Amino acid sequence: MIVKSIDPNIATPYIQRLFSGREIDAEGKGPWIELIGKAGTPTELNTIYQSLVVDIGLKPSTQNRIATALLEAARNRNTRPDGDLGAIGHFLSDKTNKELKVLAVQIIGQWKMVQFIPQLAEFAGRENDAPLREAAFAALRAIGQKAKPYPRSSLKSKTSLLSPRFGASFSRSPPSPNA
Repeated sequence: MIVKSIDPNIATPYIQRLFSGREIDAEGKGPWIELIGKAGTPTELNTIYQSLVVDIGLKPSTQNRIATALLEAARNRNTRPDGDLGAIGHFLSDKTNKELKVLAVQIIGQWKMVQFIPQLAEFAGRENDAPLREAAFAALRAIGQKAKPYPRSSLKSKTSLLSPRFGASFSRSPPSPNA
């Protein structure tokens, strides 16, 4: 299809007309998902986003294609769906397939969704899941956070290097000059 090979700015009005009145089915038939990712407006992106978060009958391959299209629109054109996008957080659960979870983490980073920083920090601390860990670090950097390998809760349980056991001492008054 010629719409895939032309500049997204030129293709956008054609995508709007071609997709008008259509919906994404469970199998994700047709090129619509990818076309919307390449040249869709926030309105079309919202249509596929709503399909992703609301339609429980979507096949996993269709979910992954939608997530990839949303990520591509955010990365390449700085475009995202309109409205509340917090439902993307449902894909951070352990019940979500790994590929979709990694895509959701990447989307969260591109959309700079600060409300998910605790979950991203927890994923960044997982040493047994390299793709998720790398995506979490990248998302934290994209949001503007310094990536730390451990969430705060796990750091609290570790022995503090400033504890008296390690020779640190604190006083309220400045040291005396005679000392």
